Amino acid sequence: MDMSNIFQFGRKKQTKTEIKETIKGGGLYDEADVHGIVSYLSTMPDMDETLLAAGIYREDLRKLETDDEITACLETRREAVLATPRNFEGKDSDVTFIKENLEPMLDDVIRQIWDATPYGYSVGEAIYAKDGRRIVLDKMLFKPFEWFTPKADGDLLVRGSEEKLDTEYKFFLTRRRASYRQPYGEALLSKLYWAWYFRMQGWEHWDRWLKRYATPPLVGIAAHGKLDELRNALMRCVNAPVIALPEGSSMDVADTSGGARHFPDFEEAVTKRIQKVILGQTLTSDVGKSGSFAAAKVHDGIRDDRRVSDCKMVQSTVQRMIDALCTLNGMAKVVFTLADERALNQARAERDATLVNAGIVNLSQGYLLRAYDFEESDLEEIVEADIEGGGAAKADEKNNIKSKSKGKMQFAADDKQPRFTKAQQAIEDLGDDAIKKAGNPIDEAAIKDVIMAAESADDMLEKLAALAGGYDVANFAELAERALFTADVFGYAQADKGKL
Repeated sequence: MDMSNIFQFGRKKQTKTEIKETIKGGGLYDEADVHGIVSYLSTMPDMDETLLAAGIYREDLRKLETDDEITACLETRREAVLATPRNFEGKDSDVTFIKENLEPMLDDVIRQIWDATPYGYSVGEAIYAKDGRRIVLDKMLFKPFEWFTPKADGDLLVRGSEEKLDTEYKFFLTRRRASYRQPYGEALLSKLYWAWYFRMQGWEHWDRWLKRYATPPLVGIAAHGKLDELRNALMRCVNAPVIALPEGSSMDVADTSGGARHFPDFEEAVTKRIQKVILGQTLTSDVGKSGSFAAAKVHDGIRDDRRVSDCKMVQSTVQRMIDALCTLNGMAKVVFTLADERALNQARAERDATLVNAGIVNLSQGYLLRAYDFEESDLEEIVEADIEGGGAAKADEKNNIKSKSKGKMQFAADDKQPRFTKAQQAIEDLGDDAIKKAGNPIDEAAIKDVIMAAESADDMLEKLAALAGGYDVANFAELAERALFTADVFGYAQADKGKL
């Protein structure tokens, strides 16, 4: 069979123009001829010490998934990644395009990428298509990992070949804890091979013990010369061990009850080892005889550090898929994250508030709907208040006008613009009125002059002390605190404007 054209596309890195031309010509197809590939592959060395000691290949680890405990633990760990919220950030139109393209297949893609956890690495092949003027990801086909050979420098080869595959647009390699010595990545199932092997051996031994000792043997005493007849009769009566003794003979059945007590201890020890390796703790699948509901709740689910590690691995590969789509379509970068929604929202909210208050950006309605799970009816545009000649009442009135416009959400960057609710504004007005009625013993212009002329905090305190004159300590302390706070705010504002 001619194998020269099996990986015709993807053998080497291509430019964006070459990729588009290949897509136009219908060249991005499923290039794997299963039977031909399997016969073409050759064995490559794997430096995994467990596999070398056991005399097996990495692909042989698949049989470990036939174990019910291993399968249950792997599913628990994988589903924790799938349950982690997904977020896309970027230009609204680009984010919409990426989400519409990827979301129908994203669950399956994440599961397949995550297979790098049990086996060390996984390889997906991107199949592109044209959708109008844009290139879309038609499907992502994850091939048997043993068809490929990862290199220490990150390159990917077809096993048995020395030609590099395109890992920027066509093939997406995911590796778990890969190193220069072990470019294949660290296979989690490799650490479980001996636990699985002994568990299987234990169950086989337990099965033999049950067949031999769980059913008591049927014993018969035969008359002289009738031994064979009695034995045949006993075997026809029951499907169990039978013993036929000649007349005058006797026998005792050995006590084997001790063996029955050891198997549960053996099974518990092996099961806990499996749970610790995969999940990081025990009591995840079973509470146990001495367990409690509280203990089960504490141990329910995987440890967060394992989930976060898996999410970072999956996120990296999905991001490379998105980067390829963005590059092929000439779009700006769209960022994909897998992270806990509460922590992410808090960090994002603090970041967005800083950027908006600094007057750097305005947040669009689409971004707020997407990033904070708002409903469209929840958002109403804030209209900037005109405070010139209108006083506090006019500013408050304009600040609370509700507009149904779907344009940009405007946030006031100038601290002169009130951003209070009616109730809060009423409190602010009462406070301002009280201050005006109380009067200020020191002219505000003089305080400002002291702040602007001070060369340091100590110099400012000395000048304020002189300005305060004979006022008591409490009044001077309040004056100093107000001045220091004002100076700090002024300093930050000038630093942001590049004047310091």
